[in-house]
Amino acid sequence: MGAPATHGLTWVVVHPEWGVYAGHALGMAFFSLNDVGAQEVAVTFDTRQQAADHIASWRNDGPDFDPDAFRFHDVACDDPGFATPEEMAAAGIPEEMIEPFRRAAIENAETEKVLSAAMRRH
Repeated sequence: MGAPATHGLTWVVVHPEWGVYAGHALGMAFFSLNDVGAQEVAVTFDTRQQAADHIASWRNDGPDFDPDAFRFHDVACDDPGFATPEEMAAAGIPEEMIEPFRRAAIENAETEKVLSAAMRRH
């Protein structure tokens, strides 16, 4: 087991069908069970209320959007703003919701190797 968190308790957003919230870009939200967008970590919020307010700001996000479906899970983490797969696992978030972050880390490392090799050739 790793060292205790230095930042402290943070909150991640979890949806039962979409997984862990990975963040947003270009007006789209990314979740671990849909598309983590190459994110290796989950976005965290300093308070449960901040997480809830963030989701509430999406209320006009389509007729099937249900803000009450989201859950907020407390996670002890070292880096303010982000929770690693290991930190999420230690907090009890289901592995199937975390695994996409682990895969993204492996894919990102493989891509970096390929790009580094290509740069060395030029």
